[in-house]
Amino acid sequence: MPLYNFTCRDCNVTHEHLVPRNRKTLRCVACEGVMDRQFPHRFALVTDTTRTAGRGTLMEQFSGNEEQVGDLVRAARQNGYEPGINDIYEPGLANRPGDPAAFIKSGDYEHHVRKVCTARGTGCNGPVKVKTPEPAEPTKKPRLSPKIVDRHAKRALAHSPELRAKLKSKGKHGIHELRESIVDKHGSQE
Repeated sequence: MPLYNFTCRDCNVTHEHLVPRNRKTLRCVACEGVMDRQFPHRFALVTDTTRTAGRGTLMEQFSGNEEQVGDLVRAARQNGYEPGINDIYEPGLANRPGDPAAFIKSGDYEHHVRKVCTARGTGCNGPVKVKTPEPAEPTKKPRLSPKIVDRHAKRALAHSPELRAKLKSKGKHGIHELRESIVDKHGSQE
């Protein structure tokens, strides 16, 4: 049986009750009036305030450890950032101690986290969701001139008697395979 909130029509008191799904009303325990089942909430509103509730000041975030906070603030200053008293430090955003990107101004949590993750090309899965970007297409190798391919082929043949014997047995097909392997390894011949 699901848990529902019921509110009294007469005294406006609200109680939770375990009842079958088809049960729409109950008797009020306070005044004996009729209690109506309330609609369940479909979503919860999450704001920057609720997301950062309980974080407190930098000193509170580090449980009053003045040395740790001092080290963090010094590192931030060396990185060109002056932390504010109401800033939130999000270590998951830090690439290094005192990383300015890890300090979030009060009331700017979601926007800041989204901006940092997007700029860094990383996904974020937590209170703020940022999809991990698709990997970039591999860069094309530079085109090789036939002279370079010939030079690599001659060098390979000069240093490997086994390769020379293998190519001799395959004829023109072997030379073609060698040229293709050089292009695959060192660049494109388009």
